[in-house]
Amino acid sequence: MEIEISQVGLASDHAGYHLKQMVKQYLDGRHLPYKDFGSDSDVSCDYADYAHPLADSVEKGECQVGIAICGSGEGMAITLNKHQGIRASLCWRPEIAEITRKHNKANILVLPSRFITEQDAKTMLDRFFDTDFEGGRHSRRIQKNSCQIKDLYNCPPMRKKDLYSLTLDYLQEHCPQQQTELYHENAFQLLTAVILSAQCTDERVNMVTPKLFEIYPDAHHMAQATPEEVYPLIQSISYPNSKAGYLVSMARQIISDYNGQVPSTTEELTRLSGVGRKTANVIQAIIFQKAALAVDTHVYRVSHRIGLVPSSATTPLAVEKELLKHIPQDKVANAHFWLLYHGRYVCRSRHPLCQECGLVSFCSWYRKKINTSH
Repeated sequence: MEIEISQVGLASDHAGYHLKQMVKQYLDGRHLPYKDFGSDSDVSCDYADYAHPLADSVEKGECQVGIAICGSGEGMAITLNKHQGIRASLCWRPEIAEITRKHNKANILVLPSRFITEQDAKTMLDRFFDTDFEGGRHSRRIQKNSCQIKDLYNCPPMRKKDLYSLTLDYLQEHCPQQQTELYHENAFQLLTAVILSAQCTDERVNMVTPKLFEIYPDAHHMAQATPEEVYPLIQSISYPNSKAGYLVSMARQIISDYNGQVPSTTEELTRLSGVGRKTANVIQAIIFQKAALAVDTHVYRVSHRIGLVPSSATTPLAVEKELLKHIPQDKVANAHFWLLYHGRYVCRSRHPLCQECGLVSFCSWYRKKINTSH
């Protein structure tokens, strides 16, 4: 199982008591700690009295998963699934125990003690604990389990960890492109294109760089030019005078200070003319495969709208630091592109395409929009 289990929650009524003792032995054999919420005997009792404490514990994260047992399993499953953060699955066959983890991310396995053998239970427990959630399209589906879209404004806030997990899973599937749209063939050309892209579209930059790179393919050629020579080639770009000066100065610095090679650290990159932290992060992520996250206008907007960052994060650096706290290091570089392209093509500044977005079920901005309209 992809989550780290520090404790498994157990609950049963009188009919599930004896099978629960076998489950405890099973968990001991797998060295999995557990907490038993009852019942403590096979004397007749009400399953709800034990289902609710188990569900509360899983919702709070005190237990990462749970096992619930009663005669038919139905009462336990119905009661457990009254809780917002619970995905309890009643399983009769091993295949169901596997698929409910793989596709439904079930966090409580419910066993019908009167209809299965101990061996059946052990096999289902194996499948439940040994199967990882598949993610992808299934992430989008479980996002919609909690409440109806029309009732979003009544839903309790989602845990930050879950919010990031669901967002990244969705974006990974729906924004698979993990590379820049800026045309380039080497590090210097990408650095040049990113400098030109400041307050300008990638599409416009790609219209001028082929000719620019034909004449100035690397730092050595650009360093020999003057801003006046570069200007005509980029005059359709925003702020062409300033950028022409940046490009020539940047190329000369690379030749004089870095042996003609684009440097790889934030400190070195931001010493270059026209290079700020955002540009430096783009170069580090794409060229040097570092866990760097560039916060442009799209990343900034999407992060705030979804609720990934607090409203107090009012600068790109503050947003970057907040995102880096929660995004796994191996996903940081790709997360930049996922957030960027989602903002560019779906969560647009004006007229966002909320009807096409699978994040609306937990998007903070959309909740407020729904609430305002009611």
